Amino acid sequence: ADVYDCDDDSAYFLFVVRNPIERIKSAFLYDRPLSEKSLKVRFPEYYERRKNFYLDCPSFGVFESLVQDGLTKHGRSSDVCKIRAFTGLTGERHFSCHMYFNYQFHLEGVPENAKILAIRNEHLIQDWNGVEHFIGGEKEIIPPENANTTIGVVNKSKKDSHDKLLSEESTHIVCKQLCNEIVSYKKILR
Repeated sequence: ADVYDCDDDSAYFLFVVRNPIERIKSAFLYDRPLSEKSLKVRFPEYYERRKNFYLDCPSFGVFESLVQDGLTKHGRSSDVCKIRAFTGLTGERHFSCHMYFNYQFHLEGVPENAKILAIRNEHLIQDWNGVEHFIGGEKEIIPPENANTTIGVVNKSKKDSHDKLLSEESTHIVCKQLCNEIVSYKKILR
């Protein structure tokens, strides 16, 4: 059955989104295994996919290295790993669920003239309150002064400081590779 031939009478589709560059960095870190042993034990169903991306391409342990070694002509990764870097980040190959099921994937499942409500992660309280008010609720369901106490940090796992860094050059490279994803993000925000 074609799942895109459904009749859908939803009044609105709600997306919670974040900056595509920050989203891809977070997805990369979220799925990165601690070790091969932990990957086998904790995620046996994802073992081969994640192994192919993270462990078989050794320089992909840090996002900056993935970009420089896997997405540039001068990169030190093998041709196989360069293809994996490109197809993994763009969601063309399923190494990581968070990269594969990207904005483009989800947007394609929404009817063409659908009404979309978006909550931006970077403006969570403001957008949440706006959506709440729009659908008939309170204007400030979450008071801005309560933002940190009402909605706590979910991902508290330890990361090295170099995990979160992305050079200006690498940011430009990632933006170019994520062009379709950025366009999909903008369509969601329209």
